[in-house]
Amino acid sequence: MHGCLIALLVAGGLAIPSIAILAAIALPAYSDYVARSVAATALAETAPLKAQVAGFAAGNARCPVNGDLGLDAAGASGQAHSGVELGRGDVGCAMEVLLRDEREGPLHGKRLWLELDPDSGAWHCSSDAEDRYLPADCRG
Repeated sequence: MHGCLIALLVAGGLAIPSIAILAAIALPAYSDYVARSVAATALAETAPLKAQVAGFAAGNARCPVNGDLGLDAAGASGQAHSGVELGRGDVGCAMEVLLRDEREGPLHGKRLWLELDPDSGAWHCSSDAEDRYLPADCRG
C-alpha cells in the first residue's frame, strides 16, 4: 500500500506543475482571442453604417456628420462599441468607433478609424490599439 501512495504523490506532484504551465499558456491566448473578437464584432456592427455613409456622400457631395443619416450615430452603440463619430477624414468620409469591452480588456476605450476612399469606394481601417488585437486589414 505504501508503494501505491508514493506513486500517487509523485504523479500528483508532476500533474500540478504541468497544469499550471498549460494554464499560463492558455489564459493569455484566450484573452487575446476574446479581444480580437471585440474588434471584429465592432466592425460587423458598424458595417450597415458604412453603407449609409457611402450613400450619403455619393448623393450629397459631402461627408455626413452625426444626425445627417436620420440617426444619432454617437448614440448608436452595440455589444462591442459605445459610439460612432461621423465626419471628414484625411482623404474622405470617416467614422470613429469607440470600442467597448465589458471585461474592460485591452480594447476597452480604444478607437477604430474607418475612412472611405472616394476614388475606389474602399474603406481603410486603423486603430490606436495594439495590432495583435485587430483584424488583418486594420493593422498598421
